[in-house]
Amino acid sequence: MAPGECAMERFVVEAGEVVAALARAAALGAPASAPALAARAGAGEALADEELAAILLSPHVSTEALLAIAAARRPVGGPHIETFSPERTG
Repeated sequence: MAPGECAMERFVVEAGEVVAALARAAALGAPASAPALAARAGAGEALADEELAAILLSPHVSTEALLAIAAARRPVGGPHIETFSPERTG
């Protein structure tokens, strides 16, 4: 490795951790808590990763509700995409 370079860490998916997170998200997506999570998201509150997974996976939050949350969170004027194009000289 050349001076100043960094070794990139190997990406590893821990299957047990994914299964456990999915189970926690499923529990959060239960009928008692999913609508409250969706209401918090709709009000603009930032949700934790597992809370977001819960409302996306929960059968107790409708597709229409998810679309409304997404539309409410979208910035005014749509996305801002910036590109880079170096100037050509000569």
